Amino acid sequence: MQPGHHSLYVRTDVLAAERAAVFGRGWLCVGLVAEVSEPGSVMVREVGSLHDDALLSVVIVRDAHGSLRAFRNACPHRGAEVVEADCRTAARFVCPYHAWVFRLDGTCVGAPHMQGAVEADGSPFDAARHGLPELPLAEWQGFVYVCLGSPAPPPPTESLGELSGVLDRYAIAGYVPVAGGADVWNTNWKCLLENFLDAYHVFKVHAGTFAADSDSTGSTTVYPGGDGFTYHVGVDDPHSAYGVAHAANTRLEGTWRHSVVLAAVYPAHVMQVQPDWMWSLSLSPLGVGRVHLRWWLAVAPEMWADEPRRPELLQRTLSLLDAVNAEDRPVVEGVWRAMHHRDVPNGPSSRLEGNVRDIQRWLLAQLTPLIDLASEGAPDS
Repeated sequence: MQPGHHSLYVRTDVLAAERAAVFGRGWLCVGLVAEVSEPGSVMVREVGSLHDDALLSVVIVRDAHGSLRAFRNACPHRGAEVVEADCRTAARFVCPYHAWVFRLDGTCVGAPHMQGAVEADGSPFDAARHGLPELPLAEWQGFVYVCLGSPAPPPPTESLGELSGVLDRYAIAGYVPVAGGADVWNTNWKCLLENFLDAYHVFKVHAGTFAADSDSTGSTTVYPGGDGFTYHVGVDDPHSAYGVAHAANTRLEGTWRHSVVLAAVYPAHVMQVQPDWMWSLSLSPLGVGRVHLRWWLAVAPEMWADEPRRPELLQRTLSLLDAVNAEDRPVVEGVWRAMHHRDVPNGPSSRLEGNVRDIQRWLLAQLTPLIDLASEGAPDS
């Protein structure tokens, strides 16, 4: 079967294989390191289950020794969510169900009224044996990733070297988080992933936003992807209203002062990195035709340090991204609906769709050992 065949976007058996081979073996982005920079800082995020259409709550915490840790937000006693979704700081965690107490390193240090209880092996109950279930965690370029499967894959640094070299120019780990949120779109997760890296649609779909200010279609270079990523670089107008470095930015030189990088880190993390701000999304399938997306906006430090311009910068950027989503959403959701016409073949690709081809080939390589992709399979229900 050719990469990108329409049936791959509407089959439930393909989604099951993706959860096992792609999401279960990959690093899933859950936030920014800057959100949990101090001991006791906490963020609670949701990632898609590997077994069904549920969202799983995970906790990221900077412990008392400064180490960053990730835990399933599930008490090892009866499975209750231990940490509330809006928790930002904590000295310890107390389960709201039976008041079991956990240190920030996950160790259980208190379990009321458990005198006389015994372990499964018959020994006396020992609270220290029942810490919060920990998840593998990795950091890269200021992002925090977790892995739901076991064993965890190699650290992102081992497969993202080329992309790291590009992003190092921007020093995005130092960008300041200023906004974020979540949404659900009615489309297959791959449609949204591919659309973000599709440089071909910008001149048409975003004629009222990105292309209206500075259409970089003709100056976009699409680079061949690696084992864990794909990306392209567009050179914007140096006099554009956005995408241009602040005068105080001494990191970027030449055309990099007005260039934008759009990248995908497999399996489901995408980002738009500019000299003035960075927009990033992490995707989780909630079924064949629904995808949960968590997004972040972070601003270059010299832009944020320009206090008189902060309110205008934030309002203008958020309004722009709202408009971009309003342009993309009906198209991306419509693409998925049209993919139910399984007998409609894919046409030739533009050079500007090179990243899309990279994504499709990578996914096909992960799925081929697990599933008969030549069959029609089970459609969505």
